[in-house]
Amino acid sequence: MKETWSFLVAWDADVKWPDRCVKCGRDGPTAHVRLTDTWERGLFWPFCRRVRRATVDAPVCHGCKRPFESEYKHRQRTDLAAAWIAVLLAIALLHWLFDEMFFYLALAVAMFFLIPYTAWIRGRPAPLDISADEDGIEYEFADREYRDAFKDLNEEATVLDTEAYS
Repeated sequence: MKETWSFLVAWDADVKWPDRCVKCGRDGPTAHVRLTDTWERGLFWPFCRRVRRATVDAPVCHGCKRPFESEYKHRQRTDLAAAWIAVLLAIALLHWLFDEMFFYLALAVAMFFLIPYTAWIRGRPAPLDISADEDGIEYEFADREYRDAFKDLNEEATVLDTEAYS
């Protein structure tokens, strides 16, 4: 499991980026990738209310743009799939009282998707990920040097500085 480094930046901050690709670290990035996240309030995903949407354009080199976007979209799809599997598992749990075979089938399908997903996410952190909440936008980097350069450029906008996650 690799470590990631992150910190929280205020919502209204004008973020500055190092003049390097966020994925490979090459100087002079020529393209951008758009990352989005939504801050939602509520207890359970289908019943959440969207509060605010975060959009970030991160610099990447031309060669890294397509792989980065593909990986980012794949992560979003697997997050959505995991959420639906959790909903189906809850439904299966309710049906367990009536039909035990349906429960075991749903559990097997959920595990078939969730175990590889968890191993993939934990084993390969994204070069950059964002998450939005009420305090601001959290930027999470796989490369500590890039994170430190980003932090130095945005020191005045930092709300909360965090060290390594695993």
